[in-house]
Amino acid sequence: NSRSPVGPPAAAEAVRGDASRWDVAVYRQVFEQSPHATFVVDASSQALLAANQAAVRQYGYSVEEFAAMRFSDLAAGGGAPVDPAGTGIQPEGARHRTRDGVLLDVEVKVSSVRVSGREVWVAAVHDVTERKRSERALAEDRHMLDTLLNHCPDRIYFKDRESRFLRCSQAVIAPLGIRDASEALGKTDF
Repeated sequence: NSRSPVGPPAAAEAVRGDASRWDVAVYRQVFEQSPHATFVVDASSQALLAANQAAVRQYGYSVEEFAAMRFSDLAAGGGAPVDPAGTGIQPEGARHRTRDGVLLDVEVKVSSVRVSGREVWVAAVHDVTERKRSERALAEDRHMLDTLLNHCPDRIYFKDRESRFLRCSQAVIAPLGIRDASEALGKTDF
């Protein structure tokens, strides 16, 4: 069977190479207790060979359900594949879908490992949904502030404690003979 389980202990044995120094149980514990969703993936078929408990919590699938899936099944909308031979990082903007259909913004890092002559990937998946949501909210806030500063007829400015401009409206810079607000940054009006 080409999908025989290659759980963390087998992968650890192959990577470590010295069974006398470390107990395989240590590697299983590291894999299982990782705070990040982590998978062992068959490189040729993308079959999920192992998934840790963080993956179960993040995606909502059981370990048995993961065993019937491919890594690519997690991608929402056929996301871009991971190339561990390259950077080992899935391109920016990767999205995965949970069992409940919730979309997650994810950052995927993959390492290629040979286990008993078979190439497997160890994939760590970080849920960056909240970070992406915060980045979008910050970009929207900045856009609204820029719009206000560029179009409001009132003199609006922000200064530091030394009275240097941090941000200012067009109404502030026009009387100073400055055309672009960025030219006023770090300067005073004295």
